[in-house]
Amino acid sequence: MYCCLLLYHETIHNDIKFRMLRSILENLQYVVKGHRPHAEISYHTINRNTVFAMGKNMTKESILQAGIYFASSDILTAIGYSSNKERALLQSLHHLSSMIRGRDIRVYI
Repeated sequence: MYCCLLLYHETIHNDIKFRMLRSILENLQYVVKGHRPHAEISYHTINRNTVFAMGKNMTKESILQAGIYFASSDILTAIGYSSNKERALLQSLHHLSSMIRGRDIRVYI
């Protein structure tokens, strides 16, 4: 199962968003029961406002917890799950586009 955690913010630089993603996702094994420490996580840039982490072998709970951390920091956060990488990314992009249009939802699951 693939999990995609997508972050969008207009004023936070992508390098900072990557550092936040790495910090939270790599430390979740100590916070979330059932987190798999051997999860494969890759980090990617979509544009100057948007980055995402693609995780394999991660629990939904750990991705949700990370999403809550970011959403509570006023960063638009979208999550996608699928057995396919591309579908997980497309799902999170779809959620993000819905949030940008509405601007009233912080986490869309």
